[in-house]
Amino acid sequence: MAEPHAVVVLAGGGSTRLGRPKQTLTINGKPLLVHALELAAGTAPERIVVVLGADADQLAALLDRIAFDNLTCVVNHQWQEGMASSLRLAADALATWPGRTMILACDQPRLRIGHLQSLLATANARRDNDIACAYADTIGIPALVRASTLAQASNLRGDSGLRRLWQSPDAAVIAIDAPELAFDIDTPADLAEAIKAGWIDRQ
Repeated sequence: MAEPHAVVVLAGGGSTRLGRPKQTLTINGKPLLVHALELAAGTAPERIVVVLGADADQLAALLDRIAFDNLTCVVNHQWQEGMASSLRLAADALATWPGRTMILACDQPRLRIGHLQSLLATANARRDNDIACAYADTIGIPALVRASTLAQASNLRGDSGLRRLWQSPDAAVIAIDAPELAFDIDTPADLAEAIKAGWIDRQ
């Protein structure tokens, strides 16, 4: 039987290199933020937490399209610090959640439900481990982490993400290959490539 899980969708970045909120770019007419939340909901989580930051008012309006009873939205007013500040908020929001938490972002246009299902399937067999995706010679999100790992996010600072926690000698993390997730959208050149490949709608 599958273990219940929560989901965190990180959407607090300022897209400073891109020059526009990447969360509003669309896939088949759906903003990336909505796309990520629908993927999250497709895994049947007990709770969903979305962390907004820059452009929070504009992005919060997109959530009106989504009718999830278990969705909580938190706003990171320190988003300029980096990912750690959003992870700390997520850890606070799920401080009483005893199970695993899936963490994903909305700037990986090649992310599909199959990636998230693979995390869950691996976790069912390896209940004492965090499960991460492997790409570009590293491991990262989306990932499925234990409650103890998420709690440690309260100690992160700056642009440190989960990889900092996994560098600990006592970290227990298993990686599953997902090379296509190495592509994310940070710059206008990335966006042009994504549009040409058909991963993002033509703007």
